[in-house]
Amino acid sequence: MPEPGRLHGVVLPQDRACLLTGFLRAVLDEMPRYGVGERQRLERVTAELLALALAGHAPPSAQAVRMAGAAACRRRARLYIDAHPGTTPDDLARAIGVSRSALYRAFEPSGGVARVIRSRRLARLRALLAEPDRVGRIADLSRACGFSSESDCGRAFKAAYGLSLSDYRRLGGAVDSPVPASPQGLADWWNDLR
Repeated sequence: MPEPGRLHGVVLPQDRACLLTGFLRAVLDEMPRYGVGERQRLERVTAELLALALAGHAPPSAQAVRMAGAAACRRRARLYIDAHPGTTPDDLARAIGVSRSALYRAFEPSGGVARVIRSRRLARLRALLAEPDRVGRIADLSRACGFSSESDCGRAFKAAYGLSLSDYRRLGGAVDSPVPASPQGLADWWNDLR
């Protein structure tokens, strides 16, 4: 059996996990009927069964565990941002149950958590502005998408899409972003997929 510290992150194949789970349930149900000597034998049998279940199963590398954790963090964060566009990085970390440093590390390849929050706000605003029957002031829409001011929103929108908010709305979203593709844009897209 591998040393216990190396077992962190190991996921047993389903057939082995079912066998082990069934055995442990049966032992727990019957435990009150056994004396001290029988409990010690059950302890040894349980350890042997666990060793058999883990035989030949290499635990994932620490790097693989970190990458999977960061990907899960990014997925939870994106869902929360989409549901709560006015969130801040601190609010986000608390809401998804990670430390600020873990959140920042997870989004480091994407240019940072603040950048991702802003880009998701902008994408939401862009979708709202492209709806042909959407009415309402741009200032109200920008606040609904989490921006604190219309001027900040306008600067960010123009930098991201190359058009002012009013021009984009007037064109009905028929214009794709004139900003050329960049390697960083590709990296952002790839990180959003993971």
